[in-house]
Amino acid sequence: IKILRNFEGSNIGILSKKVKNGKININLKIKNEPYKKEVKKKFQNWFYFKVSSIKDKSITYNIKNVNNYDDDWKGFNVCYSYDNINWKRTKTTIKTQKNKANIEWNFKSKSESVWFAYYPPYPFSKVKDIYKKSKVIGKSEQGRPIYMETLGKGETKVWIISGQHPGETVNMWMLEGFMQRLLERKNLLNKFTFFIVPCLNPDGKILGHWYLNAKGVKLNRD
Repeated sequence: IKILRNFEGSNIGILSKKVKNGKININLKIKNEPYKKEVKKKFQNWFYFKVSSIKDKSITYNIKNVNNYDDDWKGFNVCYSYDNINWKRTKTTIKTQKNKANIEWNFKSKSESVWFAYYPPYPFSKVKDIYKKSKVIGKSEQGRPIYMETLGKGETKVWIISGQHPGETVNMWMLEGFMQRLLERKNLLNKFTFFIVPCLNPDGKILGHWYLNAKGVKLNRD
């Protein structure tokens, strides 16, 4: 059994792999982000990894001692995919104690490999492909492009910014759907000019962060 983390946006650490009485248990941890010392709530939600050589094997995965604030993990179910494109959720058990949580799920794979993640990923490589003809309005701390797409010619200006928190991939999926709808309603483009920044935090995307950029800054606060 191999746990792979050598791809864009991955985040997981391996604590142990155990086989006992025919049962396979893999204990994991979410890697820390570069939070400043004075920050009290150091969120650890984002994880994303691939497991291979597991066809027809029933495996229990446990992500240990995750920071848990305001009961964030309540009702959560892990996302999984056999092709890293189409995602579903699998039943997950959350055990909490004070400000910590253990996330546990058992999964019997129908394929040799499976991906697991907090949300369906939206990689920066996808952003670059979709917005490759868009204007580059700046660079990230590590030199990656920050794109901006301009749609419409109306008098009213509308700014739409996404991807400040790189692990909150839902916002980027929503933006993609919003743009599709916008282009179907071209009368709006005569009333408004939309300035769309699809990914404000490309470094966090690449590094597998949930909240922060490469320097430990929350870009929706600063």
